[in-house]
This record gives sequence, C-alpha cells and structure tokens, in this order.
Amino acid sequence: KALKEQEYLLGFEEWDQRSIFRAVLPEGIDFSSFTQTGHLIHCNLTDELLPYGKIIGEILLAKNSTCRTVVNKPDKISNTFRTFEVDLLAGEPNYVVDTIEDGVKYRMDFTKVFWNSRLSHEHARVIKQLSTTSLVFDACAGIGPFVIPAARKHQAPQVIYANDLNPESVRWLKENMKINRVKDSSIEVFNQDATAFIRGPVAECIRKHESLPSPSRPSSAHIIMNLPALAVTFLPAFRGMLHSSHLQQSLIDSAAHAADATTAADPFQIIAYCYLFAKAHEDVEPEWYEKKAREMVEEQLKWEGVEIRNAHRVRTVSNRKEMYCMEIIVPWELMRMEKKEIDNGSNDEPSSKRSKINEE
Repeated sequence: KALKEQEYLLGFEEWDQRSIFRAVLPEGIDFSSFTQTGHLIHCNLTDELLPYGKIIGEILLAKNSTCRTVVNKPDKISNTFRTFEVDLLAGEPNYVVDTIEDGVKYRMDFTKVFWNSRLSHEHARVIKQLSTTSLVFDACAGIGPFVIPAARKHQAPQVIYANDLNPESVRWLKENMKINRVKDSSIEVFNQDATAFIRGPVAECIRKHESLPSPSRPSSAHIIMNLPALAVTFLPAFRGMLHSSHLQQSLIDSAAHAADATTAADPFQIIAYCYLFAKAHEDVEPEWYEKKAREMVEEQLKWEGVEIRNAHRVRTVSNRKEMYCMEIIVPWELMRMEKKEIDNGSNDEPSSKRSKINEE
C-alpha cells in the first residue's frame, strides 16, 4: 500500500515534563530538580530561573496529578526555627500537608516546621540502632521522624524524650503521635533549647538510670541532634552535665553515692548523633570533608582522643557542602567533670587523669 503523509498536532498532554521545560526555557537554562511532600511540590529556584517561576509552577501543577500546590523556597534557612517564607508559584495556598515515610503518617504546616523528604534513609538507619534496652533523647525532634517510628517498633526503647525549640514542631509532633496511635506515655515531649534539654531532662534521666542495679540498667543511651547548622555547638553541653551541681538534689541519694559515681566503671554506653555541615571554600578531595567534620567535633568537645565510632556521610547538600552524622561515644569522665575544671578551660582529661599522666 502507498504511504500517506499526514500531520498530527501534539498537544500539551502528549509532551513529557522534561521536554516542555526544554521547549519553554531559554537555551542553557535547565530545570529538573524538585521535591514533593504530600500535595505540595517545592522548588529551590536559582537566580536565573526566578523570572520563569510562575510558568515552571504551572507546568509542575499540570504534569503531576497529585499536586495541588507549587512553591519556591529559599536555599538558605536562617531563622531559629528552620522555617521559611514560601513564594506560591501555582495552585492553592494550602500548606498543611500529609505524607508517609516508612509506613508512618505525618501531618504538618510546611511553612512552620522543618521537613526534608531526602532524610528518610537516615531516619531508618538510626532507628535500626535502637533497642528495647535503649534510652532515646532527640534534642531537635521536629515533627517526630526519629521518635515516632522508634515508639512504634515491636521492641520500642524503654525511654523516649523528644524536644524542639519550635512550638509549632511540638504541636505537630503531638498531632502525629495521635495520628499514629502512639500513647502520650511512650514519648515525653519538651519545648526548650537543645542545650538546656541536654543538661536538664537528659542528664537527670541518665543519672536516674545510672543509679539502678546493674541488671536493670539500659544497654545504651542515644542522643540525637539533627540540626546540622548548629548541633556541633551543643557538644559543650555534655561537659560536666552529670556532675552533682547540675542535678536536682532529689536525684542524689547521698554524698557517698555521688563520690562513688565519679570512680565507678561506665554504667552503659552513651552515643551522641551530631549532624553537621562540612563546607569547603575551594575544590578538595572527598576525604577532606570527613576530616573537617572530625575537627569540628574535636574543637567543640575539647576532649583528647574522643571516639567517633562512625563518620557517616548523609548526603551532598550542594557544591562543596556535605552533611555528616558523627556518632560520638561520649566519655563518662567528661560528663562527670567538676565545674572548676570546665571553668579552667580544661580541654582534655579531668584533673585526676591528667595528674596520673604527668606522674608517668
């Protein structure tokens, strides 16, 4: 049969998303990266893409059937609560979203709390390390991506504390506990500064469990600090946090008990998960970032030979910027330091240990 030539008009529906962006954006300018949380798509538009923000939003809205809202958010989050102003690009101004991560349902106001869908694997990695004999303290809990899955585990940790400075995060954390049928008794919630949380409720709980008979003690305590812009500055809070002067008198049975506690063997292991950004100002070898992350921890903790059991690279944030989780074994001697040792600027071992070294 003879071939016939016929014209077909391809409409918007027949074009895929990437082809449309290539067709409407100027040559040399590309857009491909965005993240969807529930019904909301959020973009981080570069300066060269900002003039085309509205059309990008309309394309995303049309080509993603579950999307009802498209926003642009700034690359940098500078305020205390890690929230940001958003620019509505397309759709309805509805910022309360529902999302699911590893079977756990979360609801939040996207503009008032911090949430990053790219951290799902990191949440799961840490949660796997928790057991029924663990104490868990999340100093920057947000809406609950560490503590709620931990509380839902078949063998949940015996104690879970969740803290966040942002009242909106605390509000949505409690809401998500209800949504996931996590009892109030399973997670004790706090709304305070992370340093105050570590030196107050965390220290009190650790001291309480330290005084238990050996068979009843926990196997480990896990202190999570997922605020990478600031968490490394929380590390000095561990210095002297268990010394009696920092604790309520009711927790100390007697002066003798307090004296014994300073010389006893470590009751259980304490691990701090310190999230941080390692940033370079020029192109460097990949191993430079881990070295930089270790130096940041050592500079803040001021403890010679601190054990970092795992320097885990979480993700590449941007060019020359890596996110790490530094898993630190916190020394009991550091936590039991006397106030005078801290005030004197001791940056390694307690005085008793230093005198032994000097005598050798």
